[in-house]
Amino acid sequence: MQTALFRHSDIADPYGFYTTMLTRSPLFRDKDSGAWIIYDYAHCKQLLHDEKAQIPEQAPKDLELMNVYSLRLIRNLVRLRNPSDHVLARLVTLKLFETKVSVSITGILEQLLPSRKQPANQFITVDQPHIPGDQLITVDWMAAVGSKLPILILAESFGFSPTDTGRILATIGDLVKIMSPAKTPDQIRALNQVVEEIYLLTERHLVNKGIPEMIIEKIPSFIPFDKDRIPVICVSNLVGLFIQSYDAGRGILGNSLLQLSLQGDLSKLQAGNRDYIAAAVLETLRYDPPVHNTRRILTEDIFIDHTKLEKGQLVVLMLAAANRDARRFTHPGIFDPYRDNNHEGLTFGSGTHECMARHFSAHMATEALRYLFQAHPNTKLLARPSYEPLVNVRIPREMLIRL
Repeated sequence: MQTALFRHSDIADPYGFYTTMLTRSPLFRDKDSGAWIIYDYAHCKQLLHDEKAQIPEQAPKDLELMNVYSLRLIRNLVRLRNPSDHVLARLVTLKLFETKVSVSITGILEQLLPSRKQPANQFITVDQPHIPGDQLITVDWMAAVGSKLPILILAESFGFSPTDTGRILATIGDLVKIMSPAKTPDQIRALNQVVEEIYLLTERHLVNKGIPEMIIEKIPSFIPFDKDRIPVICVSNLVGLFIQSYDAGRGILGNSLLQLSLQGDLSKLQAGNRDYIAAAVLETLRYDPPVHNTRRILTEDIFIDHTKLEKGQLVVLMLAAANRDARRFTHPGIFDPYRDNNHEGLTFGSGTHECMARHFSAHMATEALRYLFQAHPNTKLLARPSYEPLVNVRIPREMLIRL
């Protein structure tokens, strides 16, 4: 039987399998890994809010090989913290996010996507004209936009220089591997070098702008904290925002374009109807999300439907399956931007670990797709995308479109 623990490069459509599991075995014990896999909406949300289901720690053997910068990142990322460390890390990261400024997403896209006379970069090809004066431009949306736009927006909104932004872009594909639960010693040694460079680059930038001091002044007096730790939390979580935006951001950009190309209302797209596109992006986050599962470790025994899950056991919350649970979403297999509860999808989590960048990501995708269909109203998807060989996220590896 297929389980949750598959690579998305190996399966064309996981949603039929999710529907089967929701019906037959919404609480499933995977014999190979020993993990419990939860598919239904109610119990996924229950565990997202349960402090007895915590974020797993990194493997001790991995921690032993990490240098000081990798350890700082791992130990201060709000995404990996559990109570009570999570409270301060989340507050500082929220205050950090408030210091960013608005930037022109359209202006960035104008640099990434071509006009019909000037291709933008190596991920774009211009076919021979079929009509004099006309050109057909083919773009790998994921390479040209998906893998760059989230980083460029964040870096510009925090005031990074073009040089520093270039280094983040050049290393982000390696940097994100620090979140992988399974790393070889050689991979950790390589990661140490990348993390050190980007950590120091980010630290220099934030310290020069005086952001840690600004945030210290905004922390309520009733919250105990060590002032020396605030700069470390700031730097670690800005690097963390780059990491999260790269995976989730390119996923939402790719998956939203896929669904709009296949099922979108072309007249509303070409008209640049922002409300419609925003609703379609939100529905994509439910219907075809970039994040498919997240993991928790139990700190105490719990019961789910009279089944005992024991302390120390791993639980995989299959969020993408929960988003297709018919007990929560009417006709869940239909892509419907107008459904009244598509905002209840669990893609960005729920509770204390709900992703703080969810609104940033949805806004980015909305504005990017609005620009695309207005600037290139005849945009056409050339083929179904292939997917990255990842287990917890479903992200297109390549997506060819014709402008």
